[in-house]
Amino acid sequence: MPLPILNDMQPCAIVSPDATSIIGGQTLGFENQLRTEIVIYVGGIHEAYICAMIRFPRARSAAASFFKSNLSESEDLAITIRWRLNTFDISGASLDFDPRVKMLLPEHRQPDEFGILQVNLRPGERSLISGMGFPFQGKNGAIDGYVNSGCNIQGGWNLETIFGQASFMILVKNTIRPSLARFIDLAPRQIIAGNLYGNVHYWDINRYRNQMAFEKRVAHQDPVRYLFNSLNDAATVITQSIAQDNWWYAMDVQDVRKGKPPFLFLKDGDKPSAETDRFWVITRLSPGFVARFKRSIGSLTNPNTELSIAFGPPPSSSTFRDDGKPDRDDLGWSAKVVPIKNVWFEEYRGDQLYKDGGYFVLEEFFIGHGYSHPIFHLPPVANGDDDDVGLIRMARNVSLDGNITSEAAEPTVQFDAAYANMVMSEHSPSFRRYIKTVALQIIGVQGTRTKTTETLVSTTLLFLANPGTNKVHASASSHNAVLAFALMLYEKGAKVVKALQKQVMCDMPRHIPLVVRGYNIRKEVGSFIRLVIRGEIEWEMSTWSQPLSPCEWLLKLVDFDELEIDLLDSPKLFDLRGCARVRDFVVSSGTSHAASDKNQKEKNMTAQQERDERLQAEHWARELIKHLLVDIVKSADVLCTTTHMSRDTYYGAFRESAKAVVLTDAGSMSKAEAIVVWGPFFKPCAIGGDVGRKTRTFIDPDHVSDGKYANHYGPESQVSVLRHMMSSGNA
Repeated sequence: MPLPILNDMQPCAIVSPDATSIIGGQTLGFENQLRTEIVIYVGGIHEAYICAMIRFPRARSAAASFFKSNLSESEDLAITIRWRLNTFDISGASLDFDPRVKMLLPEHRQPDEFGILQVNLRPGERSLISGMGFPFQGKNGAIDGYVNSGCNIQGGWNLETIFGQASFMILVKNTIRPSLARFIDLAPRQIIAGNLYGNVHYWDINRYRNQMAFEKRVAHQDPVRYLFNSLNDAATVITQSIAQDNWWYAMDVQDVRKGKPPFLFLKDGDKPSAETDRFWVITRLSPGFVARFKRSIGSLTNPNTELSIAFGPPPSSSTFRDDGKPDRDDLGWSAKVVPIKNVWFEEYRGDQLYKDGGYFVLEEFFIGHGYSHPIFHLPPVANGDDDDVGLIRMARNVSLDGNITSEAAEPTVQFDAAYANMVMSEHSPSFRRYIKTVALQIIGVQGTRTKTTETLVSTTLLFLANPGTNKVHASASSHNAVLAFALMLYEKGAKVVKALQKQVMCDMPRHIPLVVRGYNIRKEVGSFIRLVIRGEIEWEMSTWSQPLSPCEWLLKLVDFDELEIDLLDSPKLFDLRGCARVRDFVVSSGTSHAASDKNQKEKNMTAQQERDERLQAEHWARELIKHLLVDIVKSADVLCTTTHMSRDTYYGAFRESAKAVVLTDAGSMSKAEAIVVWGPFFKPCAIGGDVGRKTRTFIDPDHVSDGKYANHYGPESQVSVLRHMMSSGNA
């Protein structure tokens, strides 16, 4: 591609609309300010633009993202406010244009050294924001949660206020005049390729518009661009975004190419769902990459996926790279895919108030530097009475910088001694001391999978006995781990409740916890129908038709075959049995065939009419069964799902209303998966697993199985939420 014909960068400062304060201008002589620069660009790679860059010193913070940075201390993080050609009007003037700006200048600076650029966006246009990534919530002046640079943004401004402006006043040196004149002359004559490739990442702003905390949100089809200088920068941006699913595909594209490749990545769709989506990727093409790319995409998709990859020609035969060699930015593919893992981050709702600062507590936990207290480990236990289970304790008094307090997040522990003693009877004295110390806020357990599962089961039963935490969402990355936890929880819950029934002194009403193992509801409906009609089903062949599934609970509800509800099961099940939906189902299922034959004889229906009526009846039956399954899920005391299934339409409402969270087998759970279940608010959480296990999202890049590359993820994804909890000083 042609080299830029204008690419000038000069120091600047951003003046507030009321001309009472300055942002940036460090190199203009404004002390204790951020470094800000203005860039004037006309070239053959990107559309002509003018932008203002706000730089945050990297050296003052060791944690600017979820993961450790590979950047050197000298490199800064920057946010760019970009104005594209034909989207704005610009004018220049001396400081006499607004005498108030003169009052803001440092004492040793002369007004005639400076000028003012007035940038006004045209109606319907907006700035393009590039840089560190969303969400730019502007929670405080120093955006401490993301950068912690120590450089305050003066005048009470925050990022949300700055980015939402339609008019910008930029303080510049007079030396910018020649570049501005060249921009006005050259920009209208610029000719660029129709397809723009390069180190650019596209977000579909229509899909993720609610992330943007602007006062007035307008949905645009054209995406927002992000310019990444390194893979780590891309990781920082994308992992702080809700589009974690896009990150999986992007990391695969990066890794199979073994380098620093520029790529364009666009996902289409207007709402999170488990349905098929369409993706577009454009990147630099090579024969080796084509083969590896096909294999890697195949490993990320289900066997029955419709996959179409097209390798298009270059934009033009005369296109050249910056080094003068012919450009090969000619790979474009669109795939109709169903991801194996569907992880969706909840969209940021700017108009929703955060309860008790809960969001920020969770945010600081994952960023890694929010809590002021270091981690406290329990002292060694004499004689090893904890076997191979270690407990991790966090400080009870959480202290956050700013005005956010966390006292309200600490639940009041209220459960009777008989119940607590029964639950903890099989555990060591140190566990009982520990569980009392943490007050059911964040509980960390590390050890073997079996031992930690047992400990988390006991913790869950304590959660259920406390009014502040008596609705629990439990999750793990794998189906096997979720099922093992659910079965153990129900078994121990039944054991405890039945033992308490024998104690005359225990006058508290007790029931076996209603534990529901959540699977795909639509498949549950099909499983129920096949079992009722055929009288049998191959349970072991179906991952969604397992013990404690909604299907099994519904079979118990209607007393199918030998399945029945235990007398000590949840009273909610008996209430459901008496509801109108169940009565309708039982009555209709017993009379539908006879009624169909009778109606056919009386009405003398044609074959087509009979078929239509049967289909209508089948649809009604499916809808009724689905509603019954959803009612069971809503009534659960504990819902157990995989991390990706927690965002399913029918399980999402339970996840949001849950009062506590349990993350089992957390040694193999990535932080992205954990925040999917735990977010968006801070809730009491028990985290346990084998810290020596690898996360499911990390596989050695050199690993090849049957000639196919496995899923490729960056080394940052190796850090599980359990290891993060132990090492970040936040637990």
